[in-house]
Amino acid sequence: MIRASTFEIIVEISGKPEIEGIYQDEKIALDRALDLLKLARYTAVRVYRVGSNDSHKLIFEKLHTGGGGSVSKIASIDHAYVCSTVYDVYSFDSRLTLLHLLRSYFDQQLILPLELLHNTMALRYLERDSLLFSQAGHRLAALQGQQLKIKPTERHDVLSRLFREVLDLSKTPDRLTPYAEELRVQGLTGVIARIIADLPDPEQSRAITFVMARYLHEARDWALKLDAVCDLFDHDQSPAAAAWIDEVLAEIIDGNAAVKAVLGYAPDLATALMALVAVLDGAWDDRLPGTRSLQRLNDILARQSAPRVRAALLHRVSTALAGQAPLTKGDRASNGAALRQLVPKLRQFGGFMGGVAMSAALTRRAKVDFSKRHEDLTFEETLTALCDFFPMPAGKIGYLLDLLPSEMGRKKATYITRLIADLFSELRGIHDFAPNMDGSWSQTMVREDFRRRLYQAGIPRRLADGLLEKLELMQDCGSPPVARSLPVTGSLPGPVSTRTGDIGKLVLTYRGIRHVVAASETPFTIGRSPDCRLTVDWVTASRAHAVVQVEGNDFILLDQSKNGTFVRGHDRKIIALAKNSTVLSGQGTITIGLIGDGPDAAESAVIGYQRVTAS
Repeated sequence: MIRASTFEIIVEISGKPEIEGIYQDEKIALDRALDLLKLARYTAVRVYRVGSNDSHKLIFEKLHTGGGGSVSKIASIDHAYVCSTVYDVYSFDSRLTLLHLLRSYFDQQLILPLELLHNTMALRYLERDSLLFSQAGHRLAALQGQQLKIKPTERHDVLSRLFREVLDLSKTPDRLTPYAEELRVQGLTGVIARIIADLPDPEQSRAITFVMARYLHEARDWALKLDAVCDLFDHDQSPAAAAWIDEVLAEIIDGNAAVKAVLGYAPDLATALMALVAVLDGAWDDRLPGTRSLQRLNDILARQSAPRVRAALLHRVSTALAGQAPLTKGDRASNGAALRQLVPKLRQFGGFMGGVAMSAALTRRAKVDFSKRHEDLTFEETLTALCDFFPMPAGKIGYLLDLLPSEMGRKKATYITRLIADLFSELRGIHDFAPNMDGSWSQTMVREDFRRRLYQAGIPRRLADGLLEKLELMQDCGSPPVARSLPVTGSLPGPVSTRTGDIGKLVLTYRGIRHVVAASETPFTIGRSPDCRLTVDWVTASRAHAVVQVEGNDFILLDQSKNGTFVRGHDRKIIALAKNSTVLSGQGTITIGLIGDGPDAAESAVIGYQRVTAS
C-alpha cells in the first residue's frame, strides 16, 4: 500500500523554525498557512509536500515584508572528525565538529548536536535549508578528503550516506525508549550499565546520547539545559556518569549564546572573561557576573576534573580574545589594563592555558591593547611584553612554541625560532629551565613535554634535535630559583591532593589536559571509544585499548589492544605490552599503539603519566 502525501507547515520566528502542524489535505494546509500569516507573528511560513518516499517539495512560502530572521552560516573550522560508520556520528568528537561548524544554527534552534541527531523533524528541517546544508556538507568533505587523501566528491558521497542513515535511525527510537524511561529510576550510572550490558560497543554512544536528548527535551533554553545536567551530577557522581556529564556540559557551554545566558549581565567583555577563567579553577564568586547556573557549573569544576568542559571554556575565552570586540568601554589604556589583569590568570608552567589558539589570540590582542601610542606594537614588542609575564624560561619557551604553529607564527617563524634558540642558550642547568617543585612533577616529565612540543612546532629538525639534546644533557646545578610557577592546568601536572586513600593518585596528561586517577576511580579505561574515561584520538588505538587498575599499593596498566602499548619509565627503558601489564611508578610516557611519523603523532598517541604518592 502506497502512503499518500502529507503536508507540513513550518513557521519561523526571528530565524528559529518549528513545525506548526502536519496535515493530510493540501487545501487545509494552505488555508492554515494563510491564517497564520494574518497573525503577523511569523517572519516566514512555508508548506512542504512530503511524499511516500520521504521526499520534500516546497509548495508555499511567504516571508514577512520586513525581512526574515538572522541567517545561519557555517563557521570556519580547520579540522573535522572523520566518521567511518553511522555509529561514529554519535561520538563526542563528531558532535563537537558539528557544533563548531554549525554553531549559529544550534544557537538559533536552542538544541545540541546530541539532540539534533535523534530528532527527525530537526534533521529534515536542516536538510531543507539547502544553502546551509550544502555548504556544511562540502566544507566537511573538503576537510576530511584532505585528511584521508581522497577526492572531496568521494567523501561527500559518504557523508550523504551517513546523513541518510542517521535520519533513518531517528525514525525508529522504539528500541531505545525504555532506557530513557528508566533514567529517573536507575540514575545515569544504572542506565549506562544496562546499555553496556545490552548493546554492542558501536551502538552504545547512540543509546546514551538518545537518553540524554530525551532528558533535555523539555529544557528550552541554555540555562535550563545546564541546570538539568547539573541535577544529574548532584544525584550521580560515578566515574561513568561524570564522563558523560562532562561531554554534555561541554556541548552546552561551547557557544556564545549559552555563555551569555549563564553569565547574565556583564558590564564589559573583560569582566565576562574573568568570570569564565575563574570557573576553570572552580573559583568563581558572586563579585563576578554569573547566574545560579554558572555557580552550579563552577561547583562541578571545583570537584571534578571535567576536561571537556575546561577545554570548551578555554575555547570560548580564546575565541572572544581573537575577536574585534573591545575588552572595556573605555579607551586603549583601559583595554590594556584589563588585559594585564587577565593574562596572569591564563599562565601555566609551560605557556598559556589553551595552547596554540590562546597564544595566537593573546598575541593579536596584546599587539593592539598594550600600545600606549595610537599605533599598534610591533610583533617583536608584543612577544617581549607577553614573555615578561613568565618568571621562568619554561613559560616563555612554551608560549613561543605554541605560537609557532599558528597562522601568525608561521609568518614570523624565523624570528620566533631565533628567540627560542636564544632562550635555550641562556640556560645553565635544568633548574634554570624548570625549578624543582618538591616532587609535584619531575624533570623527566618536563623533558618529555617539551620534546613533543619542539617537534610539533615546525622548528627545523636539525635545530630541534640540537635544542632537545641540550635539554637532555642539562645537569642539576645550584639551588632552584625562588620564583614559583603557577598551578598547571594544561601540559604538565601540578600539585595533586592525595587526601583519599593510602596509595596516592596517578596523573595522566593527554593533549595538555590532566586526568587525576584515584584508587576509587579504577578501573580507568583508555581507548578510542567515547565511552572510555580517557578518549584517545589516534588511528592505531583500539576502542578499548588499555585499562588502569589497582593491585595492592600499585597502579597497573593492562594492555588489551590489537597494536600494543609502550611504556617508557623514568629510566628511559621502553616496555612493550601485548595483552600483559606493568606497574606505573615514578614518571614516564604511555604510547598508544604505533606512533608513526605523522605531524600530530606525538600529541595524539602519547600520554604522560606520574605517580603521586600519599603524604
